Amino acid sequence: MPACHQFLPTASDGDAVFNFALLLSRLLREQGFASEIYAMEGQGRAAAEVRPYQEYAQHAAPGHLLLYHFAIGSVLTEFLCGVPGRKILVYHNMTPPRYCKGADENTFRAILWGQQQLRRLREVVELALGVSEFNRSDLEREFGFPRTGVLPLTADFEQLGRTSPDPRLLARLEDGAANILFVGKIAPHKCQDDLIKIFYLYHAHIEPCSRLVLVGSSRGADAYDGYLRELSAELGLKEAVLFLQGVSKEELVACYRAAHLFLCMSEHEGVCVPLLESMYFRVPILSYAAAAVPETLGEAGVLLTRKEYHIAAETAHVLLADEELRKHVIEGEARRIEAFALPPLGERLKALLDGLGYEGRYA
Repeated sequence: MPACHQFLPTASDGDAVFNFALLLSRLLREQGFASEIYAMEGQGRAAAEVRPYQEYAQHAAPGHLLLYHFAIGSVLTEFLCGVPGRKILVYHNMTPPRYCKGADENTFRAILWGQQQLRRLREVVELALGVSEFNRSDLEREFGFPRTGVLPLTADFEQLGRTSPDPRLLARLEDGAANILFVGKIAPHKCQDDLIKIFYLYHAHIEPCSRLVLVGSSRGADAYDGYLRELSAELGLKEAVLFLQGVSKEELVACYRAAHLFLCMSEHEGVCVPLLESMYFRVPILSYAAAAVPETLGEAGVLLTRKEYHIAAETAHVLLADEELRKHVIEGEARRIEAFALPPLGERLKALLDGLGYEGRYA
């Protein structure tokens, strides 16, 4: 039986990279591969799904295929460069370091380290895959990888659909207010401050019975998190902006079920899984057209090419109030999300493995 193992720095509940690795493991096993996930650290329930990366040294073999999920510099790169096996990079992109300098110095240094490591990995891996075309072109243009491809990132929508929303949070959100949602870690490049400023115009001048729900961890971004809370208070939105951190899967589903609009002003996304989740839950999307966002949405959602807060607030109002437009946008999202279903991903994974000479060697 051929072996294809995956490696990632941290496995944590709700993390998009870890969830993608779980999906790939399932597909790999269905295709006849032995497949384990190795990590430097496992957090929460995710810890039971991974093995310490050092254990792999006991089982390493030249014929093994090793998929390395890369999103930041880590000692895992040095480890993988030193063990035998055929190596494939799965690139989830890195935040441009300018967003972290002065705000999160640890992440800033890790990104610079990661840029150095990517140049080293260029000489080690035989194939570099981006989880979007945006990421693939970054590998080729910025880091000079000679052989690249795309393995589209997706999420386990079936599991999301089976998850019951947290009843208490759902009841809290379904109180008649218009819920504008964003899901993503608190970070300068996610631009939650833009969301608060847009929401201020909407709340103050269009619909006072409204709420902005910001879901995401502030780990490593205490200063920016503090700024966002101060900004909310200064604009008189302390009760209208809800910060939710450390949410369970049930609470996340409650947020999507109760959301009337997903608003995104992020300036750097390699894919943006919450956009996929919003499409799955039929939440209309209004987003700034930055990085991989246009690629992820395709013909779905509504894109803004400039950050003009009053236009964004008015557009949000139209999407919330115009039932025909809302229906049209939701129908477009329902069509778009089909491209991220598991069967297309399984077919793409098989084609990549065939290209590496594994054709006919698995079930």
